[in-house]
Amino acid sequence: CALPIYLIPESLKDWTQVKKWIPISHTNSETAKQQTAAAPLTPNKPVTPTVRVATFDLQNFDERKAESVAVQEIIVRILRNFDVIAIQGITSKQRDLLPKLIDRINQDKLAYDYLIGPRTGPIHRSMTLAFIYNTERIETDRYQLYTVQDPGDLIEVDPLVGWFRSKSVAPQRAFTFS
Repeated sequence: CALPIYLIPESLKDWTQVKKWIPISHTNSETAKQQTAAAPLTPNKPVTPTVRVATFDLQNFDERKAESVAVQEIIVRILRNFDVIAIQGITSKQRDLLPKLIDRINQDKLAYDYLIGPRTGPIHRSMTLAFIYNTERIETDRYQLYTVQDPGDLIEVDPLVGWFRSKSVAPQRAFTFS
């Protein structure tokens, strides 16, 4: 699964201007540079079965941010570009923020759902981690959702793990990941 990687220039004050993102490559080959230079700045509809995966730190997503129509619109526009999104930074103790966000995504007859983990992290900076996924393109097994325990307290936030499989091909050939 080849995912395009984009660089958001520091000079770009509004990072939501997706068309101004710069595609980048991790290789130094001339072919990769030519492909990157010719790559579109916004994702195209996939021609072959493709799974678009992202991670998004909502940075202290709480009631105040959730009530902002502008913030909500930016988040929804970004999330709709992906099939599976790992979400971090949900700091609200209210459990209804994510369902409300999913309802907003699905207003245009889309079919996104979510998996949510328990609060994790230090008491003064605890957060909830989640996955948002497109149910028309991805299936999951809710019994495979778990938090990796860190008894040695080596990492600040215990990772959330989920299981996902593409619906675009037969299950035995489908891209399956966690």
